[in-house]
Amino acid sequence: MPISLKDRLLTGLNKDWLNRQKAFGTKAAVDYLSGLAKTAAELRNIQSADIRTIVDMEILTLEHEKELYGGEDPTVIPSLQAAIDSLTKDVKRAINTAEVPEDYRKAALTHSSKRQYHGIPIDGCHEAINSHITRLDNRIRTVGVSVPEKNSLVARKENMKQAKQIYITMQQQALRII
Repeated sequence: MPISLKDRLLTGLNKDWLNRQKAFGTKAAVDYLSGLAKTAAELRNIQSADIRTIVDMEILTLEHEKELYGGEDPTVIPSLQAAIDSLTKDVKRAINTAEVPEDYRKAALTHSSKRQYHGIPIDGCHEAINSHITRLDNRIRTVGVSVPEKNSLVARKENMKQAKQIYITMQQQALRII
């Protein structure tokens, strides 16, 4: 009797899982996972930095991913480039504007009063950071991502949340809300 498609698929999936488990037991895999733990710790340290450093380190990480992963899978390049562009242009431009209160107050007048958070405009910086947090969340939830890889992604996500909080404080100061 021929083996059914279902049985062939399950057999293949089981073999793949066993091979994955074997691969994670190798010295190279142990070194890789240990390195990821160290990188996650470095990423967590960035959280205490200023907003420019947080954003610059995330851009650096994205550029590195684009270089490495883009070589293996060119389909990831547009998404990574969009994230880089958004952080480089929208976030940095907003930070530059918020640093000059008079300029920021003028710019804030151009934003819809319907798109506000506690009296501050939800501008391109908020949208860019929120989009990037969503992108990181999607990667965290991806099947097959190891716990150490997830820890690095979670640290990056927390860094972006911290950058957003710092930016909100900058907005509040520029608008004299605090």
